[in-house]
Amino acid sequence: MTPATRLSAIAAMAACAALLACAALVTPVSAAGVTSESQAYTAESLKSFEAQLDAGEVASVRFDPKLHEVRVILKSGQHVLAHYEAHHQLKLAKLVRSHHLKPLTIHGKTVGKAGHPGHKLRYIVGGAIVVVLVLVGAGLVFVLRRRRALSDF
Repeated sequence: MTPATRLSAIAAMAACAALLACAALVTPVSAAGVTSESQAYTAESLKSFEAQLDAGEVASVRFDPKLHEVRVILKSGQHVLAHYEAHHQLKLAKLVRSHHLKPLTIHGKTVGKAGHPGHKLRYIVGGAIVVVLVLVGAGLVFVLRRRRALSDF
């Protein structure tokens, strides 16, 4: 082994050791963050959820559309979970909005708004790419014809 390759091998081992040390430090912190954020939710029915909404006991509402769950945090600090039937999310979101609360998904997006603004931006970018390709092609044709015309003389 030459001194340069020996030095690069030592540097690679040092980088691996530093990476393992960082991973060892990050893992307990992330595990602690998961356990502190995950609260125990008590299950309840949708009727009791609606009664709590009417009584003004609800502080925040989050929907999980994949599991059809409503995760509710009451003003008392209690965490409550209610299941709803498929395709009832918009109806429940409208009910929550009528009580002056902002219904969110578990990812923080507002429920009931258009999920995708459309593909307008994609069409604009695609059109711009087509225009650029046409201009580049036209430029190449122009340059090649000019070279051919100059080489004929």
